[in-house]
Amino acid sequence: MDTRAAVQLTDEEKARAAEWRRQAAKRLKLTQFLLAEEMAGEAADALRESVRLLGCAFAVEEHAAALPQTPAAALAAPLGFRWGKAAALLQPFVSGVESALGPPIDTMTRALESAVPGRAG
Repeated sequence: MDTRAAVQLTDEEKARAAEWRRQAAKRLKLTQFLLAEEMAGEAADALRESVRLLGCAFAVEEHAAALPQTPAAALAAPLGFRWGKAAALLQPFVSGVESALGPPIDTMTRALESAVPGRAG
């Protein structure tokens, strides 16, 4: 059911998506650092930004008309399918419902690990 197979990314698009992923991973590391320093509010903000940044990578790869401006937009259609089950797990967190950061951090870590664009070797 991979509808992306027909659409190839240019080298520029691949580089842009990789940069968004790098930024998302960096923000996730910041999240973990802030949480370890008992700065939960700042950690939650950093985690939400990590979600948005990975959504930007997905937007580039899907040739979306616009990059997501919020974490909620990154999880919604038309990009929501790229998150798989992670979208449903992260949605309560980005909506401000969930207070514990552990599960969303784990989910985002797995999402970043599995969000590999069309493998090029």
